[in-house]
Amino acid sequence: MFQKLVIVGLFSFLMLFSFVQTSEAELWELIVDANIKNGVIIPGETVSITGKVVDHAYKGIRGAEVLIRTGSETTKTFTDPWGVYHGEFKDFQRVPGTYTVNVIATWYEMTGLTSTEFQVKGDASQVSILQQKLDTDDARN
Repeated sequence: MFQKLVIVGLFSFLMLFSFVQTSEAELWELIVDANIKNGVIIPGETVSITGKVVDHAYKGIRGAEVLIRTGSETTKTFTDPWGVYHGEFKDFQRVPGTYTVNVIATWYEMTGLTSTEFQVKGDASQVSILQQKLDTDDARN
């Protein structure tokens, strides 16, 4: 009798559990790491960003497209066989301050993103900010 009761209870539990929706989460996101070579630069220096793109098993993703963006500047690169990427913004002429770098990696409809920051040191007076804005191509036209 006890054995029959256990079987009926187990069967009832499984039937009830089958109606409860399980999570539909998928392992689709990539894990992206980003590092700035020099966290503090002066205007005119090269900003160098390196990092790695891996899956959830921390296996490097080969050939992932990596878009690196800071302010209005964007550069595109691809990962090597170990998932490592490298991008640069040469002659970075910006107003002193803190800049955010966004990194987006895509590979076969999987996406991952991260961000980091760096600082541009120098004179942040209103005159230097105005001078830099006047030096742009838009201001010259």
